[in-house]
Amino acid sequence: MNTVKKMCNFVEEIMKRTLTTLLMLAALTLVFAQANGLFFSEYIEGSSNNKALEIFNGTGNTVDLSQYTVKLGSNGGDWGNTLTLEGSLDNNSVYVIANAGADATIQAVANVTSTVTYYNGNDAVALFQGDTMIDIIGVYQEDPGTAWDVAGVTGATVEHTLIRKPHIVQGNLDWASSAGTNADNSEWLVEPQNYFENIGSHVFNPSGGDIAGTPTFDPPAGAYIQPVNVSISSATAGATIRYTLDGSEPTEG
Repeated sequence: MNTVKKMCNFVEEIMKRTLTTLLMLAALTLVFAQANGLFFSEYIEGSSNNKALEIFNGTGNTVDLSQYTVKLGSNGGDWGNTLTLEGSLDNNSVYVIANAGADATIQAVANVTSTVTYYNGNDAVALFQGDTMIDIIGVYQEDPGTAWDVAGVTGATVEHTLIRKPHIVQGNLDWASSAGTNADNSEWLVEPQNYFENIGSHVFNPSGGDIAGTPTFDPPAGAYIQPVNVSISSATAGATIRYTLDGSEPTEG
């Protein structure tokens, strides 16, 4: 009996240690599955004044925004228009900077309007913490002509919306690396002109892989008197689109 009891105690101790190890690993996963500072999560350069920047906080803590600024460098020039952020930003929340003349959809989620949104696709925009740059869209003091390419899309920083992929956890000062050369190695999803569906929130999944961009419909949703042909597309190369006509869960055909 003593031998059996000792064996049971031994097994119980092993199980306790195993569970403790698993809990520690889970805790470590939670610690590391966070962002390493604030970063740009969305950039809108649409028609007319439809321009906005979105900044995401996935650090796990509320951040004092008074330590942060956004700066605009126009046409390859020095930093000019500057916005010092105000207030605080909760974890898993975004701060939206809009052009004062932007569409009502953008204005509805904007925290502030600013002239740092006076960009036209060939202007660098950067996020600073104190005097330290922590993220950038474009290349400082470089004029690419019309715009920079992103994810293999020619001139994507003009008349497009850029959305940071969900697994990105920090800003990137190397724009060539951030922009990438195709949909796979870019940090960004490229959406068409005046795509506003995601502004005001950011999908953050640091432990996951890439997520395809939201499909677009042509013609857009609405009421039509006559029958229409509808096409569905995704800006993400290689994406598979599944749909149903009765509201049921789509399955692979």
